[in-house]
Amino acid sequence: MRKIILFLPLAALALPACGYSVSDAIDEVKSSNASGFEDGKTISSTATTTEAFTMVKALGPDNIIFVTGDTFTIKAAGNAKAIGTLRYILDNGAIKIGRIKGNWFGDEGKAVTITITAPKLTAASLAGSGDFTADKMEGDAVEVKIAGSGSLKVTQVVAKTLETKIAGSGDAIISGTAENVNFSVLGSGSINGQKLTATNAEVSIAGSGDVSINATGKVEAKVAGSGDINVTGGATCASKSMGSGDINCS
Repeated sequence: MRKIILFLPLAALALPACGYSVSDAIDEVKSSNASGFEDGKTISSTATTTEAFTMVKALGPDNIIFVTGDTFTIKAAGNAKAIGTLRYILDNGAIKIGRIKGNWFGDEGKAVTITITAPKLTAASLAGSGDFTADKMEGDAVEVKIAGSGSLKVTQVVAKTLETKIAGSGDAIISGTAENVNFSVLGSGSINGQKLTATNAEVSIAGSGDVSINATGKVEAKVAGSGDINVTGGATCASKSMGSGDINCS
């Protein structure tokens, strides 16, 4: 086991992980429309054909399932009153999913399951407490973002570069292959990349989060706080730590 620890000022270590926040995620989903989702299109229990997209951005408590397919479709399953609050917007290659404004209690506040199909997914963003699962993400650059307490799982990633950011207590599980990886956690979230085969990686934690990754080339690992980074795969690691967190490289 190889472990190299250099002590740097806390602020210097925290910067890489602090470039993404919960407010950033909400703004990103809603930025194209000042009225939020009020002018969006409804989502029904029957699959509806949409315009083309390669990115999915979801805001709220709902569960998103992405399935690779030949067509662009969206549908919802669950409580009818809750489905009635759902809306989606197509914006610059992204399908944005959320709810119209209101104080949602009872049936209208229940989480529903939204299934989306498209030939290709390159970016997934989740803000809130929902879950997001994708059977595959591929492209030269693949991006995964979580803000809040949500969970996101990708069964297969095929990418030259993979960036995953978490702000909050959310967690990501990512499998597949990527040449260059950038993982960052701000808060108590976790990224599980044990089934991801990476060449080179940059990993940073600010807080009590955890990251695991399998890499064969070079890894730069930084921790500010009590978080832990575990690297397997035989990579050469350069490590910087401030706090009680551990960086393990084997």
